[in-house]
Amino acid sequence: DLTMGQDLDLRFEQNPAVSTEMYLDMVYKKTGALLEASIVSGARLGTSDEVMINHYREFAQNIGIAFQVRDDILGIWGDSAETGKSADNDLRRKKKTLPVLFTLSHLSGQRQTQLQSLYANSEPLSDDQIEFVRDCLETVQAHHYAQTVANEYIDKSFTALDRIGLANQAQSDLQEIARFLVSRSR
Repeated sequence: DLTMGQDLDLRFEQNPAVSTEMYLDMVYKKTGALLEASIVSGARLGTSDEVMINHYREFAQNIGIAFQVRDDILGIWGDSAETGKSADNDLRRKKKTLPVLFTLSHLSGQRQTQLQSLYANSEPLSDDQIEFVRDCLETVQAHHYAQTVANEYIDKSFTALDRIGLANQAQSDLQEIARFLVSRSR
């Protein structure tokens, strides 16, 4: 799943018809599957109860998706001094991140047509085009939307965690890690 997710991420750069559902499937495969494998492996060492293992799986999948959404946010709005990468790189390459997909589907009129045209072209975006995309992202409040989605996936992970019935400290520690993943600045 991990390599398939990375392959989809790269292919989406040249695909003008990426849906939010396709994006969520890709980020699950790219990031959620890695966390799932790690957490489920640990869970299997502690229990043979498949119901509990599935709760751990659900916890991991949801924090993996939330982590990737946050990574996409940082790829657009992150401070390059903190993240270690240019905040223009994902936009220049026309990565189909959740904020971009939201913007493509929530703009209207000439701006939507112009943005769709930019993303249908195979050439990387110029600096002026990146500024146009940034303005479009701000117009539809894509940053807020994406952070809300990341938080919703963290809430889903907490629901799965509640079903496991861990000791208070263990559950609190896992929740703290999950919260960090969606509030990190790098």
